[in-house]
Amino acid sequence: MPPIQRVFHGALVTALIAGSCAAQRDAPNLSRTDAQSVLLHQIRWESERTKKLAHMEAFSAQYPKDEAIAWVYEQMYALYVDENLVDKALVVGDKLMTIDQEDVELAYKNLKLAEGKKDPLLIKRWAETASAAARCVMAGPPQNTPLGARRLELAPQVAAYTEYLEYADILRTTTRAKRLDLMATFLECNPKSIYWAAVQRLHLSTWREIDPAKALAIAEKMVEKEQTNEDALIMVAEHYMLRERELDKVVSYSEKVIALMDTKLEGITDAEWAKKKGALTGRASWLIGSIAMQQSRFSQADRSLRTALPYLRGDARLTSAALFYLGWANYKIGNITDALRYNQECARFKGPYQEQAVKNLSVIRSENPSHQ
Repeated sequence: MPPIQRVFHGALVTALIAGSCAAQRDAPNLSRTDAQSVLLHQIRWESERTKKLAHMEAFSAQYPKDEAIAWVYEQMYALYVDENLVDKALVVGDKLMTIDQEDVELAYKNLKLAEGKKDPLLIKRWAETASAAARCVMAGPPQNTPLGARRLELAPQVAAYTEYLEYADILRTTTRAKRLDLMATFLECNPKSIYWAAVQRLHLSTWREIDPAKALAIAEKMVEKEQTNEDALIMVAEHYMLRERELDKVVSYSEKVIALMDTKLEGITDAEWAKKKGALTGRASWLIGSIAMQQSRFSQADRSLRTALPYLRGDARLTSAALFYLGWANYKIGNITDALRYNQECARFKGPYQEQAVKNLSVIRSENPSHQ
């Protein structure tokens, strides 16, 4: 399982929020003469926090549809947060989000409150709310106001943070069915996320563990769309090779895998990357070399199989075949010294080509007495 790579700079978002005004809406019209104006005056001018909060709670209970309700809710929210009344703050925050679904600043604050409670369901809910708010802001028309500018600056960072939370949740999930569901949702909803490629690879490998046939179908669709996922490319290439079909694609996909290994994947340690790079380079080179042997392109076969051989050592069948092919390829291109060396190693190696390698050695030596 890949490590969680957190690239979101939470301190910057916190600074943006801390530097903004607590209230975003203008104070209510206090020249009103209706019944609720009495409470509005009391809220506006009361200095004692407990009494002020009591007036606001009374107003919200009696006049939930009043034009000043959003301003009252904001005042309540700020006091609840100051008093560490998190549950009440989240309830009021929910009401404010109903009024203004693009309030990405408030959604992020509520998400941080939820994280402070360490409640997974609450965190998930507010992460989804914050993500939706951020995407609404980014997708909507520019707002030429200080508030609009602040939201537009904040939205991409909040979106990145919620993507990180989703990615972390996927990595923590041990139930395969649930993980697949989370990954499918992530891939559909976050096509531009920095975690998209990592989730795509994990999605493919998880299906391969559960249903190889379905994994192959997914991989084939992936390589038809774009050839940037090395795991999908090698999976399809090896399947085609096994079925002895579309050998041109086997070579093309294998060459693409080797090219992709020139760039280290993000979110993976150097040791993990070295292991992955070696394994995939070996597998891809084996496919290219094997097809080159079939097509009597012996120089290409020699180059590719030499590259593949160190990574095939754990597989007796493939190692035996690679040594035998290298012996034959070097014989055909006139490199008798290496032809003898590879056949000798193959003859000492317990594998399917051991007996034939012994025969080849006898023939090569009889033809080249100077290379005894």
